[in-house]
Amino acid sequence: MSRSLLWLREWGKTIAAALLLLCALLFFWAASDFAMPTVELALAQQEDESILPRGTTVARGETHLAAGQSLDPGPFTWVVRRYPDGFRVYALERFLFLWRESDTLRPSLRGLPLTGPLSATPVAMAHYYGSDRSGGLGLGELCSDMLLLAVTTDPAVARVEATMGWKHPSEGDSLLTAAMSETAPDSGVWTLQGVTRPNGTLFCACRAYDGRGELLYTWSSGT
Repeated sequence: MSRSLLWLREWGKTIAAALLLLCALLFFWAASDFAMPTVELALAQQEDESILPRGTTVARGETHLAAGQSLDPGPFTWVVRRYPDGFRVYALERFLFLWRESDTLRPSLRGLPLTGPLSATPVAMAHYYGSDRSGGLGLGELCSDMLLLAVTTDPAVARVEATMGWKHPSEGDSLLTAAMSETAPDSGVWTLQGVTRPNGTLFCACRAYDGRGELLYTWSSGT
Protein backbone atom coordinates (compact mmCIF):
# COMPACT_ATOMS: atom_id res chain seq x y z
CA MET A 1 0.00 0.00 0.00
CA SER A 2 1.39 3.41 -1.00
CA ARG A 3 2.38 5.98 1.58
CA SER A 4 -0.39 8.37 0.43
CA LEU A 5 -3.05 5.73 0.90
CA LEU A 6 -1.72 4.90 4.34
CA TRP A 7 -1.80 8.58 5.25
CA LEU A 8 -5.37 8.95 3.96
CA ARG A 9 -6.47 5.84 5.85
CA GLU A 10 -4.92 7.14 9.05
CA TRP A 11 -6.13 10.75 8.84
CA GLY A 12 -9.22 10.50 6.63
CA LYS A 13 -11.74 10.22 9.46
CA THR A 14 -10.12 13.09 11.33
CA ILE A 15 -10.24 15.32 8.26
CA ALA A 16 -13.88 14.39 7.59
CA ALA A 17 -14.82 15.15 11.21
CA ALA A 18 -13.03 18.51 11.02
CA LEU A 19 -14.88 19.42 7.81
CA LEU A 20 -18.21 18.45 9.37
CA LEU A 21 -17.40 20.60 12.41
CA LEU A 22 -16.48 23.54 10.17
CA CYS A 23 -19.76 23.20 8.24
CA ALA A 24 -21.69 23.05 11.52
CA LEU A 25 -19.96 26.20 12.78
CA LEU A 26 -20.69 28.04 9.51
CA PHE A 27 -24.34 26.97 9.71
CA PHE A 28 -24.53 28.16 13.33
CA TRP A 29 -22.96 31.52 12.39
CA ALA A 30 -25.43 32.01 9.54
CA ALA A 31 -28.34 31.04 11.82
CA SER A 32 -27.18 33.67 14.33
CA ASP A 33 -27.45 36.33 11.60
CA PHE A 34 -23.66 36.45 11.49
CA ALA A 35 -23.31 37.57 15.11
CA MET A 36 -19.89 38.80 16.24
CA PRO A 37 -17.80 37.95 19.32
CA THR A 38 -17.57 41.54 20.63
CA VAL A 39 -19.73 44.66 20.72
CA GLU A 40 -17.16 46.65 18.72
CA LEU A 41 -17.07 44.07 15.94
CA ALA A 42 -20.89 43.99 15.84
CA LEU A 43 -20.94 47.79 15.52
CA ALA A 44 -18.30 47.72 12.79
CA GLN A 45 -20.40 45.15 10.93
CA GLN A 46 -23.45 47.43 11.02
CA GLU A 47 -21.37 50.42 9.92
CA ASP A 48 -20.08 48.47 6.94
CA GLU A 49 -23.64 47.46 6.00
CA SER A 50 -24.73 51.11 6.17
CA ILE A 51 -21.57 52.36 4.36
CA LEU A 52 -20.55 54.49 7.35
CA PRO A 53 -17.09 55.40 8.61
CA ARG A 54 -16.02 54.09 11.99
CA GLY A 55 -17.81 56.04 14.67
CA THR A 56 -16.72 56.92 18.20
CA THR A 57 -18.70 55.49 21.09
CA VAL A 58 -19.84 58.27 23.43
CA ALA A 59 -22.27 56.33 25.64
CA ARG A 60 -23.42 52.79 26.26
CA GLY A 61 -25.99 51.23 28.56
CA GLU A 62 -28.12 48.18 29.21
CA THR A 63 -31.90 48.19 29.44
CA HIS A 64 -34.49 45.58 30.29
CA LEU A 65 -38.03 46.31 29.16
CA ALA A 66 -41.08 44.64 30.65
CA ALA A 67 -41.61 41.16 29.24
CA GLY A 68 -44.66 41.24 27.02
CA GLN A 69 -45.53 39.91 23.60
CA SER A 70 -43.20 37.37 21.99
CA LEU A 71 -41.74 39.96 19.60
CA ASP A 72 -41.00 42.53 22.29
CA PRO A 73 -37.31 43.08 23.07
CA GLY A 74 -35.79 41.55 26.16
CA PRO A 75 -32.54 42.75 27.74
CA PHE A 76 -30.42 44.66 25.24
CA THR A 77 -27.43 46.99 25.04
CA TRP A 78 -27.73 50.38 23.38
CA VAL A 79 -24.75 52.31 22.05
CA VAL A 80 -24.50 55.94 20.90
CA ARG A 81 -21.80 56.65 18.30
CA ARG A 82 -20.56 60.00 16.98
CA TYR A 83 -20.05 60.55 13.24
CA PRO A 84 -19.16 63.61 11.15
CA ASP A 85 -22.87 64.14 10.34
CA GLY A 86 -24.28 63.53 13.83
CA PHE A 87 -25.02 60.71 16.27
CA ARG A 88 -26.51 57.29 15.66
CA VAL A 89 -28.02 54.84 18.13
CA TYR A 90 -27.49 51.09 17.92
CA ALA A 91 -29.24 48.33 19.82
CA LEU A 92 -27.50 44.99 20.30
CA GLU A 93 -28.58 41.73 21.89
CA ARG A 94 -26.73 38.67 23.07
CA PHE A 95 -26.93 35.43 21.11
CA LEU A 96 -25.26 32.87 23.37
CA PHE A 97 -21.67 34.21 23.55
CA LEU A 98 -22.02 36.47 20.48
CA TRP A 99 -23.43 39.95 19.74
CA ARG A 100 -25.85 40.93 16.99
CA GLU A 101 -28.24 43.71 16.05
CA SER A 102 -31.62 43.34 17.70
CA ASP A 103 -34.23 43.02 14.96
CA THR A 104 -37.13 43.64 17.37
CA LEU A 105 -36.25 47.29 18.00
CA ARG A 106 -37.37 50.42 16.18
CA PRO A 107 -36.40 50.42 12.47
CA SER A 108 -35.96 54.22 12.65
CA LEU A 109 -32.60 53.63 14.34
CA ARG A 110 -31.34 52.71 10.86
CA GLY A 111 -32.43 56.11 9.54
CA LEU A 112 -31.06 59.61 9.69
CA PRO A 113 -28.57 60.66 12.40
CA LEU A 114 -29.46 62.69 15.47
CA THR A 115 -28.35 66.27 14.82
CA GLY A 116 -28.66 69.71 16.37
CA PRO A 117 -28.13 70.92 19.93
CA LEU A 118 -31.04 68.71 21.13
CA SER A 119 -32.40 65.61 19.42
CA ALA A 120 -34.05 62.41 20.61
CA THR A 121 -35.43 59.06 19.51
CA PRO A 122 -37.50 56.29 21.08
CA VAL A 123 -35.10 53.36 21.18
CA ALA A 124 -37.47 50.52 22.04
CA MET A 125 -40.82 49.69 23.55
CA ALA A 126 -42.59 46.62 24.88
CA HIS A 127 -46.31 46.10 25.34
CA TYR A 128 -47.79 44.02 28.13
CA TYR A 129 -50.98 43.68 30.14
CA GLY A 130 -50.87 45.33 33.56
CA SER A 131 -50.69 43.27 36.73
CA ASP A 132 -49.24 43.86 40.14
CA ARG A 133 -45.79 44.33 38.56
CA SER A 134 -44.01 47.60 39.18
CA GLY A 135 -44.98 50.25 36.66
CA GLY A 136 -48.24 48.61 35.59
CA LEU A 137 -51.09 51.05 35.11
CA GLY A 138 -53.77 48.60 36.09
CA LEU A 139 -54.70 44.95 36.23
CA GLY A 140 -55.48 43.70 32.72
CA GLU A 141 -54.77 47.09 31.14
CA LEU A 142 -52.51 47.29 28.09
CA CYS A 143 -49.28 49.10 29.00
CA SER A 144 -46.28 50.30 27.03
CA ASP A 145 -42.79 50.29 28.54
CA MET A 146 -40.58 52.62 26.47
CA LEU A 147 -36.99 53.86 26.46
CA LEU A 148 -36.42 57.39 25.14
CA LEU A 149 -32.87 58.62 24.42
CA ALA A 150 -31.78 62.22 23.84
CA VAL A 151 -28.47 63.77 22.78
CA THR A 152 -27.32 67.32 23.55
CA THR A 153 -24.21 68.99 22.11
CA ASP A 154 -24.23 72.26 24.06
CA PRO A 155 -22.15 71.99 27.29
CA ALA A 156 -24.41 74.64 28.84
CA VAL A 157 -27.24 72.09 29.09
CA ALA A 158 -27.58 71.00 32.71
CA ARG A 159 -30.97 69.29 32.69
CA VAL A 160 -33.28 67.66 30.13
CA GLU A 161 -36.96 67.02 30.71
CA ALA A 162 -39.05 64.74 28.51
CA THR A 163 -42.70 64.07 27.80
CA MET A 164 -43.47 60.76 26.13
CA GLY A 165 -46.45 58.54 25.56
CA TRP A 166 -49.54 58.48 23.41
CA LYS A 167 -52.04 61.06 22.18
CA HIS A 168 -55.62 60.24 21.28
CA PRO A 169 -58.01 62.90 19.92
CA SER A 170 -61.14 61.53 21.60
CA GLU A 171 -60.09 59.14 24.36
CA GLY A 172 -57.52 61.36 26.03
CA ASP A 173 -53.73 61.29 26.24
CA SER A 174 -51.48 58.99 28.25
CA LEU A 175 -48.28 60.96 28.73
CA LEU A 176 -45.39 60.74 31.17
CA THR A 177 -43.34 63.87 32.00
CA ALA A 178 -40.12 63.46 33.97
CA ALA A 179 -36.48 64.51 34.13
CA MET A 180 -34.12 62.46 32.00
CA SER A 181 -30.96 60.91 33.48
CA GLU A 182 -27.58 61.75 31.99
CA THR A 183 -25.63 58.54 31.40
CA ALA A 184 -22.38 60.11 32.66
CA PRO A 185 -21.31 63.63 33.68
CA ASP A 186 -20.96 65.87 30.61
CA SER A 187 -21.72 62.96 28.26
CA GLY A 188 -24.62 64.78 26.60
CA VAL A 189 -26.59 61.51 26.40
CA TRP A 190 -29.83 61.30 28.40
CA THR A 191 -32.36 58.50 28.91
CA LEU A 192 -35.85 58.07 30.31
CA GLN A 193 -37.69 54.78 30.70
CA GLY A 194 -41.36 54.76 31.66
CA VAL A 195 -44.76 53.15 31.28
CA THR A 196 -47.79 54.67 29.52
CA ARG A 197 -51.04 53.42 27.99
CA PRO A 198 -50.63 52.75 24.22
CA ASN A 199 -53.64 54.27 22.50
CA GLY A 200 -53.45 56.68 19.57
CA THR A 201 -50.31 58.29 18.20
CA LEU A 202 -46.86 58.01 19.74
CA PHE A 203 -45.58 61.39 20.97
CA CYS A 204 -42.19 62.42 22.38
CA ALA A 205 -40.84 65.86 23.31
CA CYS A 206 -37.73 67.11 25.12
CA ARG A 207 -36.74 70.40 26.72
CA ALA A 208 -33.15 71.32 27.64
CA TYR A 209 -32.35 73.81 30.43
CA ASP A 210 -29.18 75.46 31.67
CA GLY A 211 -27.96 75.49 35.26
CA ARG A 212 -30.21 78.47 36.14
CA GLY A 213 -33.33 76.74 34.83
CA GLU A 214 -33.54 78.80 31.64
CA LEU A 215 -35.01 76.96 28.65
CA LEU A 216 -32.36 76.57 25.94
CA TYR A 217 -33.73 74.11 23.36
CA THR A 218 -36.86 72.14 22.56
CA TRP A 219 -37.46 69.07 20.42
CA SER A 220 -40.56 67.05 19.58
CA SER A 221 -41.29 64.07 17.36
CA GLY A 222 -41.98 65.17 13.80
CA THR A 223 -39.68 68.19 14.01
